[in-house]
Amino acid sequence: MINNIIEPARELPVRASVDVLVIGGGPSGIMAALAAAEDGANVLLVESRSFVGGNMTIGLPILGFLGQRVTRS
Repeated sequence: MINNIIEPARELPVRASVDVLVIGGGPSGIMAALAAAEDGANVLLVESRSFVGGNMTIGLPILGFLGQRVTRS
């Protein structure tokens, strides 16, 4: 079992200094960022895709969940 990982010292650039960093622009991330901003925090929202909204904007329509119709006989 490995208990420790040792990395050599390195210098990392700081791109922004914020009060709250939110990773993920899905529905929860958007709400977390909005709530923190409304409380006066300096917020940075990071999303890996070129749009926010998560599965609410891309996943569900592609899977066909929103366009299904119920057929009854």
